[in-house]
Amino acid sequence: MKLTPLSKMKKRIKVKDHPNLERDPKTNAIVSTDNSGYQKYMNQKAIIQKQQERIEYLESEIIVIKQMLMNK
Repeated sequence: MKLTPLSKMKKRIKVKDHPNLERDPKTNAIVSTDNSGYQKYMNQKAIIQKQQERIEYLESEIIVIKQMLMNK
């Protein structure tokens, strides 16, 4: 696959009335350029992932405790 130098690539086209969106002329895809919005999304995603892992850990601990109580 031959790579095209950045200087020869077509520039993205701004989307009317949307300052953080651009259209890729080659693929016609809409691309977000909102880096702070993306960073907020990734941070929130990481928080949710950590919460889910914590819930799964606590659930497994409850199972162990229940098993210990049942075996007494």
